[in-house]
Amino acid sequence: MRKGVEQPQVIVYVLFIVVLTLTGIYVAFTQLGGVSIQFTFHDYASRLNIAATRLMLTPECFAFENSYTKDVTSYQVEGGAIDWQKFYNSKFISDSCVPISEWTDKSGKTHRADIWINLTEINGKYSDALWSCPATTGCYGGEGCGTLSESDCWKAKCKWGKYTEPCNSPTPGQLANPDEWLQISRSYFVLIKNGTTTDSGILTLRLRA
Repeated sequence: MRKGVEQPQVIVYVLFIVVLTLTGIYVAFTQLGGVSIQFTFHDYASRLNIAATRLMLTPECFAFENSYTKDVTSYQVEGGAIDWQKFYNSKFISDSCVPISEWTDKSGKTHRADIWINLTEINGKYSDALWSCPATTGCYGGEGCGTLSESDCWKAKCKWGKYTEPCNSPTPGQLANPDEWLQISRSYFVLIKNGTTTDSGILTLRLRA
């Protein structure tokens, strides 16, 4: 009589354990996966915010500077205002403006955290894009310098050190490829100082995947 009562209890107990285990697996995949995605998003947003701050607030990048004279001529950055002439006349974003770091994914592959930016007058009157180029340590300063060792570089009266060469703009296909460039962009409202004119504009940033 007792054995007949215990057997259904065992079946119910086993079913309860199975359901509990499956529930735990589901929660782990959904909730923990979501936390991982959330951390990844916040890391990406932080990197964009840091880059945008340097682009807009440092004279080495594209910040607009007001000059004033008090015994000597001094310059003061106008926060949130971009100098269109600086932006338009730049061929690329150098490491001295936004230092480019490297990072390693879970598979062990190393990536450069390159940046691509677009500045557009809010009504679309004018627009331009720039991108980062890697800085290289080596010989430069003239024809044939790039192939020389450090000792031969000095003998040839070239320069040795860190330099940046112009690089090609990412193609539309590369920018559209999520394996090459992250598809989430971040835009910032800015002022564009173009000569004596002040326009409103949008600065959009993206990072390499």
